[in-house]
Amino acid sequence: MLIPKARLLTLSHNAYVYNSKGKRVDNGLGKYFIKKGTSMSYVGTKKIHGKKYYNLGHGEYIKAGNVKGSFSAVKPHATTAPTASGATPQLI
Repeated sequence: MLIPKARLLTLSHNAYVYNSKGKRVDNGLGKYFIKKGTSMSYVGTKKIHGKKYYNLGHGEYIKAGNVKGSFSAVKPHATTAPTASGATPQLI
C-alpha cells in the first residue's frame, strides 16, 4: 500500500473541519474548528464544489483560504478612479 508523503501547513485563520462532501464535521459536541497559528501535516489537496481544500487524512479537510501562503487567499489590490480632465488616475 502506497502511503502519501505528508507536508506541513500553518493556519492563518481558525478553520472548520469538513468531510469529502464539503459539510462541516460534527465531533458530538457540535461543529469543531482548529485554531489559527496551528501547524499540521496534510496529505494533498482536493476541489470540493469548486473550492480548494487541504486533505488532513481520515476524510477530514480544511479550506485553503485559512492557510498561510495559500494561493487561493484573497490578495489586496489597488483600484484607480478615472478623472474627467484626463490627468493621471489617483489611487483610492
